[in-house]
Amino acid sequence: MQEWVNKRNDAVHATAKVFRDETSDQGFRSILRSHKETAEEGIRHLQAFDLLDTESRQKAEKIPASWPDAFFRTGGLETRS
Repeated sequence: MQEWVNKRNDAVHATAKVFRDETSDQGFRSILRSHKETAEEGIRHLQAFDLLDTESRQKAEKIPASWPDAFFRTGGLETRS
């Protein structure tokens, strides 16, 4: 998880440089493309956490945080290209 957090931070800082008009050797679309894998990895981490949270809340007879489908479209990330 910490490895992903570091990649996510790099992506956020690279994007912020473009928005603050600081020196950036990439444009916004290029930065988005270069960090697509990091974003998708983050979605997978969130989905895994959601499964744990849902199971825990069901045992406690509480509504899961992502109910009903607050975070994910039907079919999940793996069905998109």
